[in-house]
Amino acid sequence: MKKILLLLTLIVGSYSLKSQVKYYITDMAGQPWGSNSNITDMNTAFGVGNWIQSTCQGVNVNALFQPSVCLLYIDGGSMNATAMNNFIIANLTAMQNWVFAGGKLFLNVAANTGANMNFGFGGVTYNYATGPYSQPGAADNNAHPIFIGPAPIATFTHSDNYYDHGYITGAGVSGIINNTYTPWISGTPGAGYHILCSKAWGSGMCLFGSMTNTSFHSPAPSAGNLRANMLSWLANCCPIPTITAVANPTAICSGFSSTLTGGGAGIGGTYTWNPGAITGSIVVVSPSVTTIFTVSGTTTLGCTGTKTVQLIVNPSPTVNVIVSPTAICVGQSATITASGAITYTLNPGNLVGPSIVVSPTATTIYTVVGTNSVGCIDTKTVSLIVNPLPIVLPGSN
Repeated sequence: MKKILLLLTLIVGSYSLKSQVKYYITDMAGQPWGSNSNITDMNTAFGVGNWIQSTCQGVNVNALFQPSVCLLYIDGGSMNATAMNNFIIANLTAMQNWVFAGGKLFLNVAANTGANMNFGFGGVTYNYATGPYSQPGAADNNAHPIFIGPAPIATFTHSDNYYDHGYITGAGVSGIINNTYTPWISGTPGAGYHILCSKAWGSGMCLFGSMTNTSFHSPAPSAGNLRANMLSWLANCCPIPTITAVANPTAICSGFSSTLTGGGAGIGGTYTWNPGAITGSIVVVSPSVTTIFTVSGTTTLGCTGTKTVQLIVNPSPTVNVIVSPTAICVGQSATITASGAITYTLNPGNLVGPSIVVSPTATTIYTVVGTNSVGCIDTKTVSLIVNPLPIVLPGSN
């Protein structure tokens, strides 16, 4: 469990450092139920100063539904329900499109006014009922991440006389917290009706709740931590890009180069290759031994994915060449012998073999190319000196 908590803490912490924006929105008249507990819970989840507080009436909607915005938490508790409902009606299409493209939305309302509320997203409904209000709220699935961390949770069941106002219904929702109370009044639900549920929508995710502020819930601070964990879990704000990595060629001989190409980080994305901390989507490398390269691709939103590619480096042979003798006279021969490889080619002449007899008429520089079993080569040159024959004149003694 400690390892899981540490892992989730690292994950959530890394997301909180991203540049993506997180909003908390309520009625301009004040906080739901007159409590600042939602603000406290946002601070617990993301840290002070790492999110934006605004109102249903005053928020800049054009700035709100943008790819740079990760999380939108709207709470309409108590008398704030009307402002929240008006905001949803005015912006539902834009909100649904934003979530579909990857946004994370938390709609929570425990009303003291109004009627049922259409949350959209394929028929999700907040069902409002006058009291008595159900308590407690029990985990539908104890293994859900919000009950694991990163903030510590003391129990899977939190309670209060006013834990929630109403319940959530809708096709495709997955229960997270259910009410365990007997039916409130005839025709209203009892156990198994959702106080908190989730629903995937395109590339994004929604949480839908009917919970009051955590200032009403017990035990504390577990109840507030649970709300913070809801936000942390939902605000998994960095969609990890699917990074690609290709080596061309995939195998080289020592001393040669290969071109590494990374992709998947999108337009404006950046790439870093290791070992070497080499930057660029296309880089040229010349390792001396077989190496696994890891490319980190980062999108313009600061989200990073990785991919590895192996570059095989085959050893090149070390060719040795002996010419015997090193000097001859015109008309004589010398033997050029090569070792250290499997096959050999001698030029000029394109002669093949490890031991070749040559009879040049002039001093010649020979090049031997030796190839080993994996096709790698080494080249050596030797010079064979050819001395002219003496000229014998008539009458000479």
